[in-house]
Amino acid sequence: MLRFKGIFHAVRFFIEQNVLLKFKSSIRYKLMVLMLLAMILPLLILIVFSINVSQQNYEREVVTSNESRIILAGKYIDEKLNESDKLLFSSLLDERLIPSISRSDEEDIPLDYNTLDYIQDKLYSTYYRNDYIDSISIYAKETQKVYMLKEDEFNLSSISTINGTNWEELKVSPHYVFNSKLPQQNFSLTRSIIRFEDREIVGGISFDINWNIIDSVIEILKTEQDSSVYLLNKEGQIIYNPNGNDKTTVDTHQLFEQINSSKNENHLKTNSHYVFFKKAFNSQVTIMKIIPMAVIMDGVTKTFVYGIMISIISIIITILLSIYMSLKTTKPIIQLVDAMKEVGENNFEVHIRTDRNDEIGLLEKNFTAMVYRIKELIEKEYKSEIATKEAQFKALQAQINPHFLYNTLQLVGGMAVNHGDGSDGFFGQIYPL
Repeated sequence: MLRFKGIFHAVRFFIEQNVLLKFKSSIRYKLMVLMLLAMILPLLILIVFSINVSQQNYEREVVTSNESRIILAGKYIDEKLNESDKLLFSSLLDERLIPSISRSDEEDIPLDYNTLDYIQDKLYSTYYRNDYIDSISIYAKETQKVYMLKEDEFNLSSISTINGTNWEELKVSPHYVFNSKLPQQNFSLTRSIIRFEDREIVGGISFDINWNIIDSVIEILKTEQDSSVYLLNKEGQIIYNPNGNDKTTVDTHQLFEQINSSKNENHLKTNSHYVFFKKAFNSQVTIMKIIPMAVIMDGVTKTFVYGIMISIISIIITILLSIYMSLKTTKPIIQLVDAMKEVGENNFEVHIRTDRNDEIGLLEKNFTAMVYRIKELIEKEYKSEIATKEAQFKALQAQINPHFLYNTLQLVGGMAVNHGDGSDGFFGQIYPL
């Protein structure tokens, strides 16, 4: 415990002596800290706000873009199914079709090959004009015959029962069968053939259509990694799985129930998924796209990481700019302070060279001029004082010289008189008569 206290006090003393003291005594450090705070704090606030907005915008963009795509896909599927239904209906508008399939087929009457050729040609012409049709079937109710063209092969067969076939639910209205027929994954459109005279159902015509007619729009929907697209029938069963795997990772039936109870028309959000959906063909088909929440969070995380990287780079640049600006701003001030110290030590040879035209440059120029003026005044005062001293010395010297000579002679004469030796001769030599 005492050791930690000692370390704490040592660190505190170091900070006070090397940081706080410099901060208090130096305008450079004050300016540097002020610029850092003034630049970094708004930048951090802006970055945090931008990251938050970017995350929200990313999720909103995912929802908006997928809603647009799912609506487009729903319209496309509805259009293709209606085109197929119209093709099926146009196949009924043939005056030879009803007589051909309602003709009796007694055992003692040979088969009318002209009729057979007509039906066969009709099936072939429709089949080859539409690449997405897997098979075409015509059912004759009275004869229990089925004319089928599948994979370029025409087949005529008799059936004993229609249970479990497309002909089981022949009605006046069209009958659509949407279920999974792996591996082909196609669907059936069936219409009754009705004799107009007595409104009697005499047979039916059915198309088995491959779901690859909508693969182009499915590719448009697969914009996110690990997303899945399914087609469901009105019971919530998967009728088309274009994802390349037979197993689903989610309970599509439960999601379908949530779709039916959802107030939103195009998407719903669960704890683990985003689900986008659109019903088509009178709500008999639902296209559903499932995006795991982890995929969206991964995009949000990438946005967050990019934001952090940009933040770090921005902060580093801001710190470097702050240090550079503070050093550049305070350098001439520190030079000026050093020059003032030199002048204070009687060094008047200080000269600050500057090309600046701002306030600091003006201060430096005026300081240099002031030092030069002070030096001139000092030199002038010194010379004036020297001249005065010299004049005083010369005046004093002029006063001293006669008196000194006279006093010397008087002293010498006095000494001669006192000794009484040749005073007359001595003075006679100095002052001859």
